Amino acid sequence: MHNFTLNGLLFLYQHAAMGAVHESDERFPPPLCYPGTRDVVVSQVIGWYLDEKGRKKIMWVHAPLGYGKTAIAGTVKEKLDAMQLDFKSPVGATFFFWRSSPERSSPTRFIITLAYQLARSIPKLRPLIDAAIESQRDVVKMALEIQLMKLIVEPFKSLDNLATVPNRLVIVDGIDECINLDREFLVKRRYAEDQEIVQIRVLDLIRRLHSHHLPLSFLILSQPEAWIKRHLESRLFRDVVEPLNLYEVGDHMNDVKRFVRVELSQIAEYLSLEGADEASVKSQATDMALAWEICHIV
Repeated sequence: MHNFTLNGLLFLYQHAAMGAVHESDERFPPPLCYPGTRDVVVSQVIGWYLDEKGRKKIMWVHAPLGYGKTAIAGTVKEKLDAMQLDFKSPVGATFFFWRSSPERSSPTRFIITLAYQLARSIPKLRPLIDAAIESQRDVVKMALEIQLMKLIVEPFKSLDNLATVPNRLVIVDGIDECINLDREFLVKRRYAEDQEIVQIRVLDLIRRLHSHHLPLSFLILSQPEAWIKRHLESRLFRDVVEPLNLYEVGDHMNDVKRFVRVELSQIAEYLSLEGADEASVKSQATDMALAWEICHIV
């Protein structure tokens, strides 16, 4: 039985986009929030996940490019892993899309990668996912919607006492980075339309998983592209999605000042200038923080 499970998981692993996982070597070191910054938003996300009473099970964190969404996702993951909860692996799976990687810019391996991680995070689920693979190995080449049912939904539904399974968080970062790089079109308009279609498809896969009332919550992070915003605010999503606008949460100026001051202090120390002009260091930090804020407002 042990070899049977190992073979099934190995087969799934071979078809997964392991570079999209938080701990992957491709992403090492993973982007994280600078210590002491973004505490408000990270605490809000973690609080949302841990509060199981009456909360929506999908959170959409959005902001323009450069606001540190990926770092927030990584920090949430690591802080939850470090918590002393009643169960292990509170983050059941992660997927970090990235437009420059053929493997991570396409949804082709999205469901397979989530299923592989869930099999590892939830021991009771492992033999059920393994059995699904062994009975139908070509499932990895089927439509994503079929993979979702065969590799995640049906194994979960086969669990004894599903209601007692602790809720896991699934983090999906950079949906706007899902551009089907392996299917890039020469005609720009067709390429843009294809991006919208594939990103909406990923959102609909998440909604399908949510609709089966599994012990899963979903943290989605992306830029507020018009089609993503429109879809997540539509009738299909609005009653189940908790939106979080990064621009409206936390003290960005103080976060940037803290980061810049520490970095400037380290430079001064390296150059044997520490203490030479502390007021100057603070003044430069304020100026740089203000410049950052203006760039992101414009």
